[in-house]
Amino acid sequence: MKHKFKFTGGATKIGSILKFFLFVKAFDDELFLSEAQQKGYVKRHQEHGYFVTDVNYVKVFYKESGFGTEYLYQSFFFKFQENAKFEYTIRPYSSKAPNSWEFKAKGSFMSDAEIKEHFSTEEEFKDSYFYYTRQVALSKSTIDRMISSRALAPKGIVVEQSEDFRMIR
Repeated sequence: MKHKFKFTGGATKIGSILKFFLFVKAFDDELFLSEAQQKGYVKRHQEHGYFVTDVNYVKVFYKESGFGTEYLYQSFFFKFQENAKFEYTIRPYSSKAPNSWEFKAKGSFMSDAEIKEHFSTEEEFKDSYFYYTRQVALSKSTIDRMISSRALAPKGIVVEQSEDFRMIR
């Protein structure tokens, strides 16, 4: 299995309904993480708490709704890359969500064309791409609250804690 990622999420109802799910795109199927595990597309490394997979694409889904809260749903389509320049972390927007909920992996966010290619089906009104095209664009402050990135050093370059380059091997 070539891709490693971390995911903790679920659903809760504390004043509002919060959902933070991961879907795995395996061939023509879009599966919940637990279902992808049962079918062998994803394996959990029990000792270290991360997952490994050969699948290249996933969707992180977030939904918040409830009385007195702004309704928000968003899907983030992610492509794993072994030689990625960044590691991304996606967290729920709501401060009511458990602090442990997050998705973390090396890769990049998919382009509109990639999402259409990999998450679209002939059943237009049931596919992820249909709902993706109807999502409201998030404000920069919302994106900054939900997504963080960490630059990864190219192989052969050692970076100290101060982020200064020490030497090239």
